[in-house]
This record gives sequence, C-alpha cells and structure tokens, in this order.
Amino acid sequence: RPHPPMQAELYRDGKSVFQSTPRAVENTGQTALKRIVCGGQLQLNGLAPGDYLLHLIVTDSLAKKKYARAEQWMDFTVR
Repeated sequence: RPHPPMQAELYRDGKSVFQSTPRAVENTGQTALKRIVCGGQLQLNGLAPGDYLLHLIVTDSLAKKKYARAEQWMDFTVR
C-alpha cells in the first residue's frame, strides 16, 4: 500500500513563514486508494495577526508523472 509524503507550507504576504517536514500519509486500512482520507494537526502558536495561505502537497512516487502531485490551498486570518 502506498504511503505518499504530505507536506504543509504556510505563507503570509507572499512569503513562506513555515514549511513542515514531509511525513507519510497513513491510509488506515482504506482499500479504495484513488482518494485517501487523512488528517493532521498544525500548531499555529505565535503567528502575528494577518492573512495567511496554507498549502498542502502530497507526492506519490508510484503514480504517473501527470498524477504524482496533489495540492490544496486554503486561506485563513489570524486575529
């Protein structure tokens, strides 16, 4: 079963303020591997108030190059 690495990046004003170490996505016994449901936690202590972008990246080295990278962006505000 694949365990592709997932990495989180955090941006503010177009500049990177955090980059996690890639960690393996655990598929927790799922058999339909087209979409793997996963979750995690990211502690945001000490972030200055403002607008941020969270970028999640999963890379599957076993997939064809066209499908090997999945990305998701989310914006949020710290008050």
